Amino acid sequence: MKLSISNILWTKGEDQFPNFLKHCATIGFSGVELALSCFWEEPTHATKKQIQNLKEQIDFFQLEISALHSLTFTREDLELFGPAIKRYELLEYSKRYIEIAEELNCQNIVFGSPKSRKMNGKSKAECDDIFLDFLRDIDIVSANTYVNIEPLNVSTCDYLNTFDDILILLKKETFKNIKIQLDVRTFIENVEALEILDLNFQYVHHCQVSDPGLNLPSSEFSEYHAKTSEILKKNGYSGFVAGEILNRDRLDDKLFLKSAYDSLIQYYG
Repeated sequence: MKLSISNILWTKGEDQFPNFLKHCATIGFSGVELALSCFWEEPTHATKKQIQNLKEQIDFFQLEISALHSLTFTREDLELFGPAIKRYELLEYSKRYIEIAEELNCQNIVFGSPKSRKMNGKSKAECDDIFLDFLRDIDIVSANTYVNIEPLNVSTCDYLNTFDDILILLKKETFKNIKIQLDVRTFIENVEALEILDLNFQYVHHCQVSDPGLNLPSSEFSEYHAKTSEILKKNGYSGFVAGEILNRDRLDDKLFLKSAYDSLIQYYG
């Protein structure tokens, strides 16, 4: 397993990004997880030159991009189950993200986007049919990129709240590159048994970890983190374990990054 960290814990801005990369590499991370909206006003409008420059910076520090996440942070109007035009726009928006991921040599996209998953009075069956159609279109164009659907607790999202919810949906179809995002935080929030992960590990291609509230992995939930690590190792997982952690108290960036590394390596090193 390799350790990665999301740039959401660092000071925002394109000018801040090189320092983030430098300190990630110095501390010992192998990769970075990117919310592109932390340094680009609208990521899908990024030019080839901007994307190439970003890749060169990451390559310079001998890091990899474990995934792109926070996809629709700048486009809260995009919805799966609202007007058809918004669903079409979300599809095209997602395709653009796949293009960017491929240009950055990034294999994973995390599809969380809770506001895009408002059910708007539709039944679960209706939403399943709509989302499966959406995923079929995505699967066709994602030849080199895995799209990992993130379960999100019912407190923040209407649709697909557990690992099992997504598992049931994906078993209705045979996809090449649509997977389930392993998010330890959501397992904790849902009080969901990790045995389902072990039994269905073929659906996992990427892993994010944190405590509830996007806090550092801690001893309070050590049982979940230790068990997840055990399952990852048992199944020969060689991908990234990415910390999705917020620096809510605005501590010194470098010190907080080091504390994130220390908490992650304790369980997933």
